[in-house]
Amino acid sequence: STKSCPWKGPMQYEDKTGKLMMLPSDIVLTKDPAFAKVVKVYAKDEEAFFTDFGAAFGKLLALGVPTGGAAAADVGFMGKLKGMLGM
Repeated sequence: STKSCPWKGPMQYEDKTGKLMMLPSDIVLTKDPAFAKVVKVYAKDEEAFFTDFGAAFGKLLALGVPTGGAAAADVGFMGKLKGMLGM
């Protein structure tokens, strides 16, 4: 949020300056031990991130993803992400 326009959307975190925002899902990536390892790799090697992201996104475009409540209940965001990363 900013002082002139308070945030009224989904929960998010901000740094003290209000210029950097992170969602709860972003925070989880650093707290989950398996994801933290991957975050560290990508933090050190941006090209590896873009290569892996491109491959995963390409799969989504080529194969599609299930939509709707049943699909989300089956796997959830973290399960889908782990699957795409081969974890």
